[in-house]
Amino acid sequence: MRTIRIYGDSYAVKERFGDPGRDTGWGEMLENLLDIPVKNNAQSGSCTEYAIKLFLSDIQNNVIGDDDIIIYVPSNLGRLYFSYQLNELPESASFYQVPPKYIPKSHTWYWESKDHIEWWMINNDRYMQSITFKSYINLLKMFAMSNPKFTVIVLPTQYTSDYVPDVSENIAVNNFLKPNIFLSDIAENEITNISGFNFHEWIKYTKADPRANHLTQPNLTILANLLVESIKTLNIDNITTDKFQTNIISPIKSKEEYLKYVSDGILLHRHDIEQNLN
Repeated sequence: MRTIRIYGDSYAVKERFGDPGRDTGWGEMLENLLDIPVKNNAQSGSCTEYAIKLFLSDIQNNVIGDDDIIIYVPSNLGRLYFSYQLNELPESASFYQVPPKYIPKSHTWYWESKDHIEWWMINNDRYMQSITFKSYINLLKMFAMSNPKFTVIVLPTQYTSDYVPDVSENIAVNNFLKPNIFLSDIAENEITNISGFNFHEWIKYTKADPRANHLTQPNLTILANLLVESIKTLNIDNITTDKFQTNIISPIKSKEEYLKYVSDGILLHRHDIEQNLN
């Protein structure tokens, strides 16, 4: 059976919001719009290497069908991809990009390895890592080329490796789609009344991003509908940043503000967010 297979991080993970809880991420919207089942392999906080590892495992184990739709959402540079993150706690790959005060004492691997992690973060060659990121995308492009029945979509989260020469740029692959958007730009452009986007300032009172896949409901719906159109036409010209709404939500400081966004259809209700605002 044709299946949509999603690999990535919190920008793609299967979300479960609302009362009662229901699947609310853009991936699950695709399932309803296209009537095609979704297997969502994304993991919040994980590194892009984790996504690629799962993808390659699915290839090696003949999990992926000839006409499946593959959607890959690469993470940002700087996330850890040691064996601990890849095998034991994939959601911890992004912990180390935040100040230590945000990492709980119960996360013993970090505190036991803190000096080594800091050494790695300082000495890691970002240009070489950018080349690696680009190679993952090219691997997916070659995978699409190997079978025209596949549909492969890459949805970049943010600017990472575009200054690295793209050796496959002139190779046309009709079933490989990579729109010229960054999901993080769309997510940040939604937020008003904040000077220079700072994620920890954004979640200062809610303690977590109140949005599914870091996008409000209007933009989740727009993204899902644009992807449906692209999947049906094998064309990405329709997916552009200007299609998405901007300046529609401010940093939330009170339960009343939060519930107003819920009643206006900007957010779906989450009990944990409401509790954090009490």
